[in-house]
Amino acid sequence: MKESSSRIVTYEPNALVSEIESGYFPELIRLVSEGYGKVIRGEKTREKKTIQEFDYPGRAKIYLYKDGNTNDIIGYFTAIIWKNEDNDKRGGYLRSHFREHKVKVNDRNLAFDVGGIVIDPRFRGQGIGPSLIRYATDDINPVMVVGQTKNPAAIFARTKALSDKYILVWGGKVISEPNLDFSDQVAQFATESFYKARQIYYTKELTKDASELLQSRYGKAVHASPQELVPFDKVDLSTVPYSLQPAFSEINAVQDELNAKNIKMVAWSPLVAVRKDVAAKIQNTYR
Repeated sequence: MKESSSRIVTYEPNALVSEIESGYFPELIRLVSEGYGKVIRGEKTREKKTIQEFDYPGRAKIYLYKDGNTNDIIGYFTAIIWKNEDNDKRGGYLRSHFREHKVKVNDRNLAFDVGGIVIDPRFRGQGIGPSLIRYATDDINPVMVVGQTKNPAAIFARTKALSDKYILVWGGKVISEPNLDFSDQVAQFATESFYKARQIYYTKELTKDASELLQSRYGKAVHASPQELVPFDKVDLSTVPYSLQPAFSEINAVQDELNAKNIKMVAWSPLVAVRKDVAAKIQNTYR
């Protein structure tokens, strides 16, 4: 465990899992079991899901945000690190993608994947999410921040946290700097990076029906994955800016079809942030 000078505490996965198993952090179990929109029932099931949320031994850092008055955990952020090594589970695939497109980087950490972020509903809207994301990014300094979401609040939080150093891509388009001269190249590279690093998942774990649906109609701007914590509902388009509504409409259409076919998956879109110094190297990639 590493204490920061702020309210953020950093944990390695093994240490945090051990403390959860020892009965510490009941508020963290509540956050995981209720914070994604579904309520997980049963004490043992709630503890099991919480441990699964953080069980990335040797591959992640978890950042916990403490209430300044009670010292309770009121938010968390999990960063799953993709190292710049050929034998890394995700980083190896991402390295090959960079090499294929002649984008050279020497950073130790190619990316981190947003393994999970939840803020206690009583404390939302206070900038805790962006603070956690910025803190993790400053700590790890990845070339990319990789995630998937259908949550407008998550898009806004990551844009607020990262847009000074990163270019953000969601729904297959650059959303943080729409007037960027080479936005199409960055969007394509970022979206392909997401799928390249997860190719084992998409070849082995995506169901045949879901794979055919996504490949035949929606391309790479929308995908789906099994999810036990997030509800299989649609996004209220009235809550999102007009510029993002086309992508959310596609997500809703995919979710409708998944639900109609009784495929228990959630539709999302990749949300990828590319560090600006590396994004500048991408502009000639697809010419």
